[in-house]
Amino acid sequence: MDVIIRGVRLRLYREFKAQASKMGLKLSEALQKAIERWLFENSQSAFVMSDPNQLAFAKLAAQIELKYRGKYVGVCGGKLFVAEKLEDLLTQLKEAGVTRAIVSQVGVDETGEGGEWLWGSIER
Repeated sequence: MDVIIRGVRLRLYREFKAQASKMGLKLSEALQKAIERWLFENSQSAFVMSDPNQLAFAKLAAQIELKYRGKYVGVCGGKLFVAEKLEDLLTQLKEAGVTRAIVSQVGVDETGEGGEWLWGSIER
C-alpha cells in the first residue's frame, strides 16, 4: 500500500532513512518495524490483560521475523512452533495437545496476498 505522510521533520526523516540503509532495510520495511514497535509499546498492557500467547508472540516477534521469514509459526504457552506449511504447523500443534495458539505466516503482507493470519487463534 502506498502512503503519503506530510509534516515529517526533514532531519528526522533523513536520519531514519540513513539508519534503514545501514541495516540493509528498505524504507518501507524500516517504517513498518517502527510502527509495529510503537504499537507494541503502546498496547503492551492490552496484551497482558487479554491473552498470554499474544504477549509471548510479541516478545518473540523480532527473533521470529529474523529467523523464520516465509514460514508459519505458532506460539502457545511461551513455546514456539515452526513449519514450512500451515498444515504441518497445525499437525505439530495438535500433537502437542495445543487447543489455542497465535499463528502467523512470517513476513507475508496482511493484505491477503499470501494468506497471512496475523494474531489469529486456532481452536479445535
